[in-house]
Amino acid sequence: MSLRRLNAIAIKEFIEFGRDRLSVALAFGLPVFLLVIIGYAATFDVDHLRMAVCDMSCTDESRQLIAFFEQSEYFIPVYYTGSYAEVVHLIDCGKARVGMIIEPGYSENLHSGKSAQVHFLIDGQDPVIAKTALSTCQVLAIARSVQINYDRLGKTISSGIGPFGAAYVDLRPQLLYNPEGKSSNLFIPGLIGLILQNILTMLTSFAMLRETERGNFEQLLITPVKPLEMVLGKLIPYLFIGMGEYLLVLLVGVYWFEAKMVGDMVTMFVMCFFFILGSVGLGLLVSTIAKTQLQAIEIVVCILLPSLVLSGFVFPRDAQPGWISFMGSALPVTYFIEINRGIMVKGIGYAELVREIAILAAQSLVIVLLATLRLRKQF
Repeated sequence: MSLRRLNAIAIKEFIEFGRDRLSVALAFGLPVFLLVIIGYAATFDVDHLRMAVCDMSCTDESRQLIAFFEQSEYFIPVYYTGSYAEVVHLIDCGKARVGMIIEPGYSENLHSGKSAQVHFLIDGQDPVIAKTALSTCQVLAIARSVQINYDRLGKTISSGIGPFGAAYVDLRPQLLYNPEGKSSNLFIPGLIGLILQNILTMLTSFAMLRETERGNFEQLLITPVKPLEMVLGKLIPYLFIGMGEYLLVLLVGVYWFEAKMVGDMVTMFVMCFFFILGSVGLGLLVSTIAKTQLQAIEIVVCILLPSLVLSGFVFPRDAQPGWISFMGSALPVTYFIEINRGIMVKGIGYAELVREIAILAAQSLVIVLLATLRLRKQF
């Protein structure tokens, strides 16, 4: 073996690696980027849960209970409603994770030394959040009961009044949507979104790059085909393929893994159209950036890893810092997972998912537009 030839080959590889900007970025930039976002996003420490409150007592005691829960920093009252149904609706829409309903006789029961009922609704579609919220609310109810009786005991001793009954907050928690706490109800809807995104993105990008590598793309340049016609012609077949894939993985998830299916499947197919459109459009966009199929795989992997962490598939987005959550909001799969879980686990429909559908549709159209504009430059 010649050390001279070996040294020449090694130097050549270093030079070729340095000329490939994408490889340099993946080798040195991607690890740091992933470490930062995963380091912040990979947490199950849930706090600051959005809480909807229905205070039918409207007394100092009920307001003190709400403030007590807020001071714990686990529950933040962001919505105040006038009925039980409105609290459920806010949880359906995902605007609130938990709901507190204080009964009208709450204050009178405390003063008379009786149990004061408080209903506490918890969104159970995410078992991690549900278990944390359940244990925390029960501890806070006990702590508030002890505090109330301690204050009453001090007043009794100072005033010389005789014995009294022990008052306590009778908190009655209820898990909504997924009371059995099955993890499949959380992961299967999210896994469907990740599978569709990555398979369709790779299929579409590979199809375009194959034509480029075989020289077919150059032949299209001399034809009257316009960029928009090219994009739509590539999109339509993969839209049908994507819908077929969605049906396949959905049936496997429901019947094989026994994931919950409460909503209407027709509604799910209508809503998943925009996500499939965006995934196919993303594949076209990748094909305009990558020069080879290997580079396309590298780009898809760069999209997959943040999607696993930031979309709420594994780690609850409620536990993520604000800027990490903002990055997750830029991913179409984030909203598709929310839509899929909402329909499958909660059984909600268009009215409760207007915001998610609108954002998902806008993102998908923007991706297709960017792919069209980049393709136009190549014509």
